Amino acid sequence: MTLNGDSDQANGKPRAILFDWDNTLVDSWPTIIDALNVTLEAYGKTPWTM
Repeated sequence: MTLNGDSDQANGKPRAILFDWDNTLVDSWPTIIDALNVTLEAYGKTPWTM
């Protein structure tokens, strides 16, 4: 963004996408485990517990 609020990029794409996989910003483990368990169950595998 510029000082007047206009975007620096004409195409509207973000400059970066941040991933936080180690609980630095957000406690994401419950969500990660939920997604993993949906996948495991879809393949007939035993889900993980926390």
